[in-house]
Amino acid sequence: MEDVFLDNNCAVRSRTDTVPKLCWLFSEQTLRGVFQKDTSVELATLPGFAVKKTGTVNSLYFREQGAANLMCLTDENGCGCSGEIVEFLVTLSRRGFDSVIIYLPHECSDAAHAGVLATLHLPQTMRQQLSCAVLVQGFGGVASVNSEGEVIQW
Repeated sequence: MEDVFLDNNCAVRSRTDTVPKLCWLFSEQTLRGVFQKDTSVELATLPGFAVKKTGTVNSLYFREQGAANLMCLTDENGCGCSGEIVEFLVTLSRRGFDSVIIYLPHECSDAAHAGVLATLHLPQTMRQQLSCAVLVQGFGGVASVNSEGEVIQW
């Protein structure tokens, strides 16, 4: 097994890079945009994925075989992180990654879990050799505790 670390060198980054090849910084907004514009359209035709239309808004959902609940993957309904994870993992799989460890805030864990499940159920032609994604959760946003013991989120 080969360890891979991306250098923190964003000098070669272009505006269209979703996950730059030589930089560990990437834009969640760019990942979300590419997912919604391109990848979600392709996924909508696959088994396990469904589009629900509410007014003028289309939302993409994934249901694991045998599961009762649909998992939202698109930004409408506040679940854009799921689609971002799918786009992130598909991008890394195209680069030859077979395993990924993702560190994320606790508040993103449900959405990230949905994105990982959806990705691992993609046809091999889309996820290639990617077969393992480990989610390490618990890193949170910035908050403070006031003198009354109340947590104040920033």
